[in-house]
Amino acid sequence: ATHFGKAVDQINKMLSWRLSDEKFDPSKEEPKLEDPKVRSSIRCKIFLGYTSNMVSCGNREVLRFLLEHKLVDCVVTTGGGIEEDIMKCFNPHYMGDFRLKGRDLRLKGFNRIGNLIVPNKNYIAFEDWFRPLLSAMLEEQQPQTKHMTLTKTQLNKLTFKQTKGGIVISDSELNECSDGLCVDVGSVVVGVDGKLVIDKTVDQLNDQLNQIRNTNLNTNL
Repeated sequence: ATHFGKAVDQINKMLSWRLSDEKFDPSKEEPKLEDPKVRSSIRCKIFLGYTSNMVSCGNREVLRFLLEHKLVDCVVTTGGGIEEDIMKCFNPHYMGDFRLKGRDLRLKGFNRIGNLIVPNKNYIAFEDWFRPLLSAMLEEQQPQTKHMTLTKTQLNKLTFKQTKGGIVISDSELNECSDGLCVDVGSVVVGVDGKLVIDKTVDQLNDQLNQIRNTNLNTNL
């Protein structure tokens, strides 16, 4: 309660602060800021930063209230709360404590999201549900996807153009291997509806694949 009270006091100070609370300093401020009306109109710019676990562990409505009532000006956060919400539909999470050591929990097959304790099986259930969706999306996209390996000549001519829809190819010669022979030059280009994405180099993919084989991990490239 003490920490909460101090936080409330600090937030109230930020909300009520105006530049007119500070004495005008001609050595540091622009002349126009000397006007009392201008100074009284300039408020504190409040940035709110939080990680997704703060949403998942019960502060969702608090954060929503701050945003809805424009009590903060800018939010910096992460998107982990999305899958964490979905996971709650499969198996229950358990109440814990923010001070529990994540390493100790991990050794026992548990994970901590804020003050929530999540068994490993909850993540497994989420992955078992989500992986088929990714596979279905891949099957849907593959018929529209063209894979090709560029020749050294084509690679030298490779240029891209940034558009609102993404990166598009800007050299028609790259639509096919004009010399009839495609050789591996270390880069893979994937084209979808004329848009191009530069993937990892072949060497990087092979290195990653060898690591997966050596460690026998079930990991996606």
